[in-house]
Amino acid sequence: MTVILLILILAVAYWYIVFGSAEAKAIRQRKHGKTPDEKKVIDYFLRHGLARKLAGVMSDSDYITMVQTRANSLNLRQKAIEQTGLDEDEISEIKPINLVGYEFGKQSWARRTDDDNQTVSSRYELTWILFSESQMHMYKYSFDMDQNWHNTETEEFFYQDVTSVSTATSSESARFVEKGGEREETVDTTQFRVIVPGDKMYFAMNGTDLSTANESVKAMKQMLREKKNA
Repeated sequence: MTVILLILILAVAYWYIVFGSAEAKAIRQRKHGKTPDEKKVIDYFLRHGLARKLAGVMSDSDYITMVQTRANSLNLRQKAIEQTGLDEDEISEIKPINLVGYEFGKQSWARRTDDDNQTVSSRYELTWILFSESQMHMYKYSFDMDQNWHNTETEEFFYQDVTSVSTATSSESARFVEKGGEREETVDTTQFRVIVPGDKMYFAMNGTDLSTANESVKAMKQMLREKKNA
């Protein structure tokens, strides 16, 4: 009898933590109408403590893999080329640059991973920079992991119009959810910056493999100097 009573108590506690608490009800409401993967992402960012374990929330590595799998499935390099209206031979001035990273702000959730304290978010950004004979072409694609949202931006500039390009570490406000509510916190992130007359553009690159990107960035800076002096 004692064992049965203990099992009942544990079952009630499990139900309350995972389904019955105010936090659980709020999460369930957010998950209404979402896809299975979107529901997993909402749990990943919004569940905490014991509820996280009892609900079987995916690990940090599983989330990062989910983001990378989706990013790789988009075939954005080809879409970027199609947007320029050029073919492969016409964008061979230097190797195209691929920048990737998490976006932070009021429109996304943020979380620090348990293993390496890396800050991830529910919004991800990918940028392809292509180089033709006379212009630099940019194709940026952002998407959310917790909802059906994406955004595409394209820009192109003559080399002579580019004032400067650089990489820099900047501070951004990120939205974290902890037991008891939301809080905003400043996080450091790496961005690629392009300045042209009357405008400044920033591209997330906190997830970029710098060992390969830096070589192309150096080649781009050299080419910009050459084009300006031509």
